Amino acid sequence: MSGALRCSVHCCQINELWILVAGGGGLNMASSLASMVVGVDAEKATAEHWGTVVYGEIDAVKECDFDLITAFHVIEHLPDPVGVLEQLGQKLAKSGRLIIEVPSAEDALLSLYDSEAFQRFTYWSQHLYLFNCNNLRVLAEKAGFRVVAISQFQRYPLSNHLYWLSKGEAGGHQKWSFLDNPLLAAAYSKALSDIGKCDTLIAHLELE
Repeated sequence: MSGALRCSVHCCQINELWILVAGGGGLNMASSLASMVVGVDAEKATAEHWGTVVYGEIDAVKECDFDLITAFHVIEHLPDPVGVLEQLGQKLAKSGRLIIEVPSAEDALLSLYDSEAFQRFTYWSQHLYLFNCNNLRVLAEKAGFRVVAISQFQRYPLSNHLYWLSKGEAGGHQKWSFLDNPLLAAAYSKALSDIGKCDTLIAHLELE
């Protein structure tokens, strides 16, 4: 795995179910469910933090029949996302599924509200790639996967967007959290989803 991968890849077994999780946040969830967890991460600190066995590359994981592989906010950081997806595909069971989550190039702050501050924040970030539904599909198919679905998901609430537009800074969902409530969050998320302007894309993939 490339040293540019700042996130982690982890394996866990839940009874008969094998899961490979890419991304440190996913490890926390997997650890709460799994009886055994193995990690793959370029960062040695991951092993110390989570107290699990961590390998330095995907190929070090010998198992090749994972029922589920997830990669949440990982592939946009990679210089060779196709190559890494191909590696993950080699670890997937024939009937398994890969779920990847990436920031959307059609994020409302970028493409609807035209926030210059958010554009600077995004385009000069550690993201090497930005994906929309079309090029995410092309990427998946190039790596040997069939696209089951690509769905819109809104991670940040209206307060975050208003803060970006007003102050030109991140953190509005914390500083202006008084604006948020579940009904408003759901309605705003649906409105953005309906026009394809959510901040996140989730792709469900299977082997060809």
